[in-house]
Amino acid sequence: MKRVTVTFDFEGAWGMPFSAEYDLAATTTGLLETLAKYGAKAVFFVTAKLVTEQPEVMKRIYAAGHEIGLHGYEHEHMHNLDAAGLLALEKQLQLAADALEQTVGARPVGFRSPYLMGPKFYDAAVYEMLKRIGMEWVSNREIRMPEELARPDRLPWTAGLWRMAPVRALALLALNARLTVTERPDNGQRRTTGWGWLLGGQWPFVRPESLTEYPLYSPLDCDLLGFPKPQTNSGRAYTDYAADVVCGLYDRSADYFNINCHDWITGTADRLHVLDRMLAHIAQSGKAQYFLPGRDGGTA
Repeated sequence: MKRVTVTFDFEGAWGMPFSAEYDLAATTTGLLETLAKYGAKAVFFVTAKLVTEQPEVMKRIYAAGHEIGLHGYEHEHMHNLDAAGLLALEKQLQLAADALEQTVGARPVGFRSPYLMGPKFYDAAVYEMLKRIGMEWVSNREIRMPEELARPDRLPWTAGLWRMAPVRALALLALNARLTVTERPDNGQRRTTGWGWLLGGQWPFVRPESLTEYPLYSPLDCDLLGFPKPQTNSGRAYTDYAADVVCGLYDRSADYFNINCHDWITGTADRLHVLDRMLAHIAQSGKAQYFLPGRDGGTA
């Protein structure tokens, strides 16, 4: 049985790179209905500002059986915080965790950093802070996939190349060159098998701070769809390509897989079709179990 985690960077307007009209409550309804259609459970990493701005939305998400984690305070960059900035953020996140516990009756234990904490992706001081406020698992390590190069507005003619194992392996190593020399999934010991971890042996691993890291094993929706405004359709070429990519990666994955979306991208206009197609494909495979690290306990 393959375990699958669906995640949303649930940001409202806080994470948009532009100003636009946006109905978060309506988007939430569409996402919850689509998940329920397939019996799927998801993790909603919420920007902490929304905990106090949208308490009823938080209650709806949790009551539907999903997990709620934190996604920064107001979608700030976290890779370059000085000591004072880190302390201030720690206090804000602690208050947000308290507020979320009061709102839904459960304390958040999962965290995804805005911007995935890029370009660092991992910072020991930040992870130590997350441990202090009660986090147990995180999802900040992005594995760049060659399929994002072949989306309709880039190099669509290369799509077939990434199905060829040798070409795909070389592309993965090139796109993730920094990861292959800095990541240490064996809890601190450098080793050449880090390449094997990238190319095939992909699994969650424990950081030195005792936080379990769940790398992103499929592209973010913005990697495949760009940054559309909520009211603007992406078009069938984009939505079909995004769904095809994630479904293909799911088929090639081992015992654990995750899908990574934003509310204001996947949940709006014609892009809900992407989520529907991905969940339908997983259902048809007949070998998936939805897994919420914070609600189900343990690791995948």
